[in-house]
Amino acid sequence: MFTIKSFKSISIITYFVAIGGLALQLAALTDIQAGTLPMYLLTALNYLFPGINLSYLDSHLFSYTNYNNYLQLNYIELAFFAFILIGAIAYTYSKGKETRIIRFAFSIFLFSKLLGFISFIISPIVYSQYFRYDFMSMLWWGLGLINCAAWAYISYILVKYLNSEKSLDYFPGKPSITGDKLYVDTPKIQRFTHWILDILFSLLICSVFVINLGRPILEFLEQFLGDSFTIYIVFTTTQILYYPFFEILFGATPAKLLTESRVVNADGSRIDVAKGLVRTITRKIPFEPFSYLGMGNGWHDSLSGTIVVKEKQTGIAAKYYLLIIPFFILIGVLSYFGHEALENYRYRQSEKANFQEKVDRFDRYLAHLKDNYVIEIRDIEESYGPSVYLKVDDIGNEKVVCSYFQMNDHYPSSYDIEREFLRNQYTYPIVEVKVNDLKASITKDYEKYNHNERNGAPLLGDGKKYEIIEIHRLYTPLIESSGSSLRDEYINFSLRNKGGSGQITAITNIEGELEWQMELPLQIESAETYDGTNIRLNAIKYEQGRAYKFSFAVRDSIGGKQNYIVEGINCNYTIKEELPAGN
Repeated sequence: MFTIKSFKSISIITYFVAIGGLALQLAALTDIQAGTLPMYLLTALNYLFPGINLSYLDSHLFSYTNYNNYLQLNYIELAFFAFILIGAIAYTYSKGKETRIIRFAFSIFLFSKLLGFISFIISPIVYSQYFRYDFMSMLWWGLGLINCAAWAYISYILVKYLNSEKSLDYFPGKPSITGDKLYVDTPKIQRFTHWILDILFSLLICSVFVINLGRPILEFLEQFLGDSFTIYIVFTTTQILYYPFFEILFGATPAKLLTESRVVNADGSRIDVAKGLVRTITRKIPFEPFSYLGMGNGWHDSLSGTIVVKEKQTGIAAKYYLLIIPFFILIGVLSYFGHEALENYRYRQSEKANFQEKVDRFDRYLAHLKDNYVIEIRDIEESYGPSVYLKVDDIGNEKVVCSYFQMNDHYPSSYDIEREFLRNQYTYPIVEVKVNDLKASITKDYEKYNHNERNGAPLLGDGKKYEIIEIHRLYTPLIESSGSSLRDEYINFSLRNKGGSGQITAITNIEGELEWQMELPLQIESAETYDGTNIRLNAIKYEQGRAYKFSFAVRDSIGGKQNYIVEGINCNYTIKEELPAGN
């Protein structure tokens, strides 16, 4: 029978928590897309593990967000689960004698999950205007509630059992003046460690809970008493929640469990609720931490009539825990530089894909040249120099006749180019350019292009080599993605036109049953600025999490036609123009 109170079960639970926690944190480094089945499975797995939020004041200072799926890797939480893994290894290696890390970690889980349980109960009341009562929202809410309750129970039983296996350390044959055992006091350096770690973890665990549930009160205090006083209130509240809970329940805070220390009465008995509260209140006396600088105990010990003593050491020596410090430094360094390297790799792959897509587009445009195309070229020796624009006028089998002009604007829109050409179209000089030279001017190797090893071709006969920078189309819309929004069954696609005017004449569902809410034809305005003009496509009857794919037809201002394909899941989608295949 599986019971929490056994060496084997505690080992299994600890490894399960450590490995699962690490895996869920590292999932932020994957390419899992939002709205896909793997993402839903990952979300469901979160409810099997005792996830934890150790973000001080909900800060993102120590975290990395993958904006492809909005998963977050928190470095503090990654280190925390790595610490638990060390504890699991130490526990199994010592055959159940080394319990410090396990007790520390599961005491943190216990407190965190109890606060989480309270949050799940109270949040629908405090934030009723934001709480949704649809099936999926209620399902996730219920699973969250069960997760908190289950892991709080498991953590409590586990810590309580491991504590019962420990006894206090004392000096044999040296009774105190009262005749009781003379217990071994916890060294002051360890007491100082308790103070630092407990303040840190009380903030890490409680701050978000206090701020979220007490936001209306805190906002009132902030308005009338200022930021500093409000922060002090948060700081004090976290300690009032933290210290009595642990010292009354277990006789030790998480930091004390880590150093194998315990708060007891002078005779070694457990402290009661009153003494636990007195210890917490007296901690707020000004300069109380300095009371330990003398020979005696601190004020919150003497005023409450309690002492902090050592448990008998049954595991490895405490000095070996110092090795954990460089380990965590290594985790932090590897995490930071690891995700930096991953982001650089992803960026490089994205740039490479964009480069290849651009090269393919140039090939297809050159294979089907039209007289509304403008080829932007630049001297390969002047990467940041002015561009030259070749407006296609006449297309032959081997040569293209073009109007030649320049612009002062380094980043013109298609509308700007169109306006410039129309202003002086009859005065521009004419040049003949070989089609093969145009094709040869494209650098198709990404590595060469990235290292500025451009092909170039003598397009203008002036002794210089030019490369194609872009191929613009006049009088034609150029549509790209600008985001989307989703609420229930309503989905809205924001598009941006960076070209000429036109109309969307038809929308056809390819996958999915979206019901479109616009009246067609839908007018597309010219992009008179670099940012372009906005287009909105609105649909209903979208089932969240399902893939969709549709096309829309565009008619431009000179009677030409284009077709765009949109596909995606939820708010993540791509839009591509269907171009004619190259030769």
